[in-house]
Amino acid sequence: MKKTIYLLSIILVSMILSSCEEVIILDLKTTDPRVVIEADLDGTTGPLEVSCSKTNDFYADSAFLPVSDAEVVLLYGKDDSQTVSETEPGIYIMEGFTVVPGSLYRIEVTIDDITYEAQAIAPNPAQILEVIIEPVEIQGPPPEIRFLGIGTAWLDIPDEENFYCLRMTVNNKLPGSKYLVNDTDQDGGLLLVTEIRDGLENGDSLQFQLSAINKEVYEYFQQVDDMGANGFSAAAPYNPIGNFSNDALGFFGVCFSNKKEVVIEE
Repeated sequence: MKKTIYLLSIILVSMILSSCEEVIILDLKTTDPRVVIEADLDGTTGPLEVSCSKTNDFYADSAFLPVSDAEVVLLYGKDDSQTVSETEPGIYIMEGFTVVPGSLYRIEVTIDDITYEAQAIAPNPAQILEVIIEPVEIQGPPPEIRFLGIGTAWLDIPDEENFYCLRMTVNNKLPGSKYLVNDTDQDGGLLLVTEIRDGLENGDSLQFQLSAINKEVYEYFQQVDDMGANGFSAAAPYNPIGNFSNDALGFFGVCFSNKKEVVIEE
């Protein structure tokens, strides 16, 4: 483990992540409302959370309008199914469901007599191997400003295509940082995400959440992040490709998450 940590420290100081993706932009004029469904089945803690809404006019005060009284059903196994109850306008939650890695799950959401379907295979869980924090020298800023390199490492699950989402917050303050990672050319190898930060003080706590996610969710998040990076917001001025039928926006995904917390020290 000491050799692994030493290697990570060397890699951490030398790496800086960057990404650039192509995006599809739609006309910002008034368009017909679109159904938006975001459904996340958490294999770690069990709940299925579904958000149902419709897009609003781009210039309206609210970007999305919640959809109540939808029929939401989760299907699994050969003939098993469970209905998901609405807990507040547009939000549907089912607690205590057991997710099996490698199993197929389907969801059906019926809104205004139209049924939207999606499916996802539960990924295998991944575990954070180590978090390395090292001082980094940055030329230019005053020397009293301390920069820290933060590296989060985990082992990729071998012999399969894997996709991950790593989130980091400081002192539990949202939104924090988010990184999308795949194992292209690194199957079964060590995956490392690095970030350089200033302004961190001794005693600050860093929270890390590593989620194994589906390819469809990975690609959907990539598109949404690209839109945010280009300054687009409000009522869906873009068309991120999800995995729901009948032209619905959004996604259905199954994930397993692993968390770790580290406190900044001298």
